[in-house]
Amino acid sequence: MLYLTDPGDEEAGTPAGKDVGARMVDVDRHYDWEAEAGRAAAILAMAKEFIGEDIVSEINASGSIDAVAIKIRNDIDPFFLRVDNPEDVRVSADLPERERDEVTGEFANPDEKRLPKGDFGDYCPVTYVNEGFLAKGNPELEVTVHGKTYLFAGEKELEDFKVNPAKFLVAQEGVAGLPLEPPAPKVMILGTKGSGVTTQIRMLCEKYKLSEFRLKDEFLAKMKAEKDIRKRRRLLDRGFRPPQPVEEEGEEPPPDAEIEDDPEDFDKEAHERDILR
Repeated sequence: MLYLTDPGDEEAGTPAGKDVGARMVDVDRHYDWEAEAGRAAAILAMAKEFIGEDIVSEINASGSIDAVAIKIRNDIDPFFLRVDNPEDVRVSADLPERERDEVTGEFANPDEKRLPKGDFGDYCPVTYVNEGFLAKGNPELEVTVHGKTYLFAGEKELEDFKVNPAKFLVAQEGVAGLPLEPPAPKVMILGTKGSGVTTQIRMLCEKYKLSEFRLKDEFLAKMKAEKDIRKRRRLLDRGFRPPQPVEEEGEEPPPDAEIEDDPEDFDKEAHERDILR
């Protein structure tokens, strides 16, 4: 029996029910987390009394719906793909350092074999699947799956992989075959005006059958679209108000700052980095 709840995070300062409450805003604006949590706890207590506590698992339902589904599958499915427990297997850090002889160039301990690498070799599987880039993995960020090692470009990629390895092990899931095909080349060309940047880009695209991507135009268009979404959300949350009167006929009413401007706690720089990425 699974009990889905949202306990919050005291260390991060996240109150209980925050994620679930935000998820319910569009469904029921009168949603009361504390009342719902009380009713669910009463039902859980009754179920424990009649069924027993040994078969009850508490699942943190914060985060996305997909993330919660993965937590549930990890709990109930013994065959759900997950990373190896480092306490149960050897990892690269457990192996002695391999030193080469300065004269012969051979390893001093040739019998000590390295651990087998996964399908991505030294590259990060998360950046390959999520972004279509080949990024070298950090040897200090390593996990094993069925005894094969996988390296990751950063801490976030490592944590994403741990949550759901099957999403990134595309060969095992039948999404792709081995050897994996390298992603399409991505080349950025910068230069001064008149240096031929646009011309060279178009020549390369024609030569290698690539798609031209105008970064500045696409970035500005995406930023505008994202801001329009936020403005619509603020308007729906506040409700419609008639525009302020104008002094002269034909004059445009002043912009509604409450709708047009992002709140003070909106991290514009972080948002722009996410869009650019």
